[in-house]
Amino acid sequence: MLIVPPENLDWSPANLSGHGFPTHRVVTPSASRLEFRPTAHSRRGVGVFVVLTAGIGTLLGYAVWTLDWGGIAFTCAGTLVSAWLTWLLTSLVERRIFDTEAGCYWSARTIRERSVPPADAVPLADLRGLQIISEEVETTRMSWTAYELNLVLVDGRRVNVVDHVGFEQIRAEAAQLGDFLQLPVWTRR
Repeated sequence: MLIVPPENLDWSPANLSGHGFPTHRVVTPSASRLEFRPTAHSRRGVGVFVVLTAGIGTLLGYAVWTLDWGGIAFTCAGTLVSAWLTWLLTSLVERRIFDTEAGCYWSARTIRERSVPPADAVPLADLRGLQIISEEVETTRMSWTAYELNLVLVDGRRVNVVDHVGFEQIRAEAAQLGDFLQLPVWTRR
């Protein structure tokens, strides 16, 4: 499908946090459904982080509990920060669901969320195309090129689906999704 992208399409990154490993893989559980499911690497990484955070929080709590109110406040603050980071990391284990029977796209963390689209699900009829763009990600220790797969809506807005390294994987998955939804795929590297 060679439909030309809109002239005003934004080619800047929609999500500024490209992961340094493939976070999701495409699965087609039925003829009317395509999902981006978390890879084993994503699930293990989140699991290890949760266990380490809980263990460190428990040890810190035990060590400072007997000290004073300052230690208790420190423990509570550490626990809140750990909970917040855990919540952020759980986006790595969200499923991205495209359902032609329900006629929409949404992200789901729980089993219940996977079966029923939420009120803010994106109607598939609002999709104009798929966009793949590259972004340079830098940390203090390393840098890499990540690739975003975005949905382009008819009103020009973009919705990020996945964002990670592995151009060939993202291109193949975008082609599979494009065939599934009968949408063009636009690429800029």
